Order: sequence, then C-alpha cells, then structure tokens
Amino acid sequence: MEVQIHIQDEAQMYSSGDVVIGKVHIYCEQSTTISKLTTTLIGESSSSLTGAPGLLFSRREEETHAFLREEYQMVPSLRTSRLREPRPIRLDVGCHSFDFRLRVPWAQNCSSCPPNTPNEDEYGYEFTGEKPTPTSMRKLPPSISDLQKGNKVAYRVDVAVTMMRNMFKSRTVKSCPITIWPIDAYSAQHNHKSSSSSSSSSSVAAVTTARATILGPSSLPLPSHHQAEDVLGLTPAEILISATFQPHFQLVKTPNTDARSPYNREVKMDLSVTKLNEHPQELYLQSFQMLLVGYTDVRAGAVTHGHMSFWTLQSLSNIGLQVFTASDASGAKRTIDSRLWDGVTLDGSVVPHFATCNLERRYELEVLMGWQCKSGEHAGRVFFVQARKPVRISSGMQRTRQSEKPSATRAEDDLTVMADYKKAYSPRDEESRRMCARLSEPPSYNEAIRTVVENGLKGFETRNAGGW
Repeated sequence: MEVQIHIQDEAQMYSSGDVVIGKVHIYCEQSTTISKLTTTLIGESSSSLTGAPGLLFSRREEETHAFLREEYQMVPSLRTSRLREPRPIRLDVGCHSFDFRLRVPWAQNCSSCPPNTPNEDEYGYEFTGEKPTPTSMRKLPPSISDLQKGNKVAYRVDVAVTMMRNMFKSRTVKSCPITIWPIDAYSAQHNHKSSSSSSSSSSVAAVTTARATILGPSSLPLPSHHQAEDVLGLTPAEILISATFQPHFQLVKTPNTDARSPYNREVKMDLSVTKLNEHPQELYLQSFQMLLVGYTDVRAGAVTHGHMSFWTLQSLSNIGLQVFTASDASGAKRTIDSRLWDGVTLDGSVVPHFATCNLERRYELEVLMGWQCKSGEHAGRVFFVQARKPVRISSGMQRTRQSEKPSATRAEDDLTVMADYKKAYSPRDEESRRMCARLSEPPSYNEAIRTVVENGLKGFETRNAGGW
C-alpha cells in the first residue's frame, strides 16, 4: 500500500482562517482493511543549544513544542459513528482518494503541547474591526527555516493510516510541508477604522526623545544683538529630537514581494526637532543612519541564549540639510523630511515578530543623526545623537483577504475537514480511470451474508414459479 498527499496549491502561503484543501491517495495492490484514517495540521517550533559541559564533551540541549495540533478523524467517520458502532472499511485493488479541508486556526494553543480538539470559535471567527484579537492569545508564528542553526518554525499536514491484517495492525504516516505567514491584526484594524479613529489612535503613539547639545565654532562673529550675551560665541545649541512611531504599525515585511512594492518598504515614523535656546548659528543635519536590531531569544531545556542581528536600513552622509537658521527663536519646531528613509527595503531574513514557548523574535529601531553648527566657511564638529525604540515588524497580511469559508448548511463535522471516499482506478484497468465512482462504506459481515441469502432465495423462487 502506498499513501500520497496532494495539496491543491502547494505554493500558496496560508494565514489564519485560510482553508488547506487537498486529497489523500491510497494505492492498494491487494484488498486492504483500514481501521483508522486521520488528517492533522501540525505547527512546531524547534530549538537547539549547547548546554553545560559534561565529563567529556558539552551536551546538546534540544526542545520541540507543538504549538498547533489540530486532528480530524476521517475513518471511521464521526458522523457515522454517532449512528452506529464504528467499524473499519475495506479498500479494493486500485486507487482510492479522500478529500480533506483543514482550516488554519487564529492562535497558538500550547500547554505542554498536548493534542487539542479544534474550537469552533477559532475556525468560525470572522474578522470585524470592532473585535480585536485577545491579547492573551499568541498569534501564529511565520514559517522559518533559517532563524538560527538548529532553530526553526515549521508547519505540515500529516496523514496517518492504520491497516488491519488478520489480528495485527500497522500504521503508515505521510507528511506534506506547508507555509504559514501570520495575519497582522493591528494593521487590519488600523485600515478598517475611519480617519477620525486613526487620528485618535495617533494621540497614543509611541514617542522616543533624545536631548542633545551641539557646540559651535568659537571664531564665528556674532550679530550685534547677541554680542552682549555671548562675546566669544561659545554658547552651544540645544535641541530636542522626537521620533514618533504609530502605535501598531511601524515596519512592514511581506513575503515574496517585489522590492519595488510599497508593502515591502514602509517605515511609519515621524521625526521632529525642537530648538531649546536662541543659538546665533545655523544648525545642519549632516548624516542619517537607520539600523534595525533583532533579538532572538532561544530556550532549550535549562539553557537560554540571546542572539542579536543587525540590518542597516539607511545610511546617508554629507547631507547638508539646514534645519534651523540663526534667527529662529527658542521653541521653534521642524519636521525632518521623510524622504530620508523612504524606500527602505527589509532584508529577507527579517521576519515578523513572534513568540512561542521556546523561541522569540523582537526588534528595536535605532536612528543615528549627525548634527553640526556652522555659518559659511566656519563650522563646528559633528555631534552624533542616537534615538532608539522597540518596534513591531508587521506581516503585511490583511484579514480582508477572502479565503474559502464553509457553507452554513454544512454539518458540524465538516466545518474542519470534509472527507469523501472515492475509488479512482486500477492501474491495470484504463477504462476504470474514467469511470471513477463514489463508493459508500462496505457492508458488515452479517449484512453481506443476509444479502447473499436473500438474493439466492429470490432466484430460487423465480426458477420454480410453477410449483411442484
């Protein structure tokens, strides 16, 4: 017997609420009895670390968590088992196919990783802007194979077939990997709300500030109205830099998108500078760097490890952008042109932030600016000012994406998986390939004997219609 799994669209990237549609093909070289057939959607996060050194070598700690495990029993059918005692089915020689439909849940369910029965609310939940995702539920992490050596997040569909031969049972398991990319609930809510709601949410945006003192050239002559206050021109310029991030949507990372796509290069940030004193010199922004810092926390057994990654998003020098003039009064505020960081492209190794039981990825955005006081040929030293703030990496997947949803008239058992038992064809019979017919479950032994006896009696009565 040979078992194969066919996913309708293997290249598709699935998200929460999407339906994984496929078929299970079973090729039988001889009549086979199947007592159980299950389809399972599994998500696992694996971690591996070198632990404390042993007597001869360092021990390797490994840990795997099944944060997603949704199982559905196809044979015996749950619908049939409610009406009568479940029994195995017999497959004839040939190819038999079973259709299945698995809906991806909305959140993780990992409590020491036991198998869990699917919750109807998880599968039937339809997004509306008024109902956000509960903060107590972790969203699904993205599929990652190169997070770090030995650490990954993977999804797959497992099919397990239990066969009966005489009094013995054997079990065959086949797997098919799939790719899952999480839905960004916050961005969907942000886009769903009206402009008035967006303006109110911006009032609670995250703000990070940095205060800086910029020294000017001492040989610079001062205007007449400043000579009494600062004869030598040594008063430094004091500024307050404010980086404002929108509360839920800063950077977007969409998988498999063209680098020119706007969804792959958005940085949601407003940068402003406030002049805190009356400095008699012009203030220039000379350099601008933007750095993304990623923190990966790994836990395996009793060992924990933190790893840092860096991505340079933007690096500009010799900008010469004048922000303040010498006549600007104290309290003047200027907004830095966002074109300095427009067009930022995230590297392929940057994934949306996530957290599982043994893996976590989070990010900080660092902005480094070089400021200089000058006027004409006279210029002071360039002083660097740093602003740093935790940010979210959004997936870019919207909940407005239309995925196939179950019909309202479908039975409860079919909300997660629809199983159809079909006989396709025998390899030795080409005609039967075109005569693929839907079969019902085979009769029991008593039913088969009763049918044979009744048919035999009918034939006997027909042959002896005239009597003795």
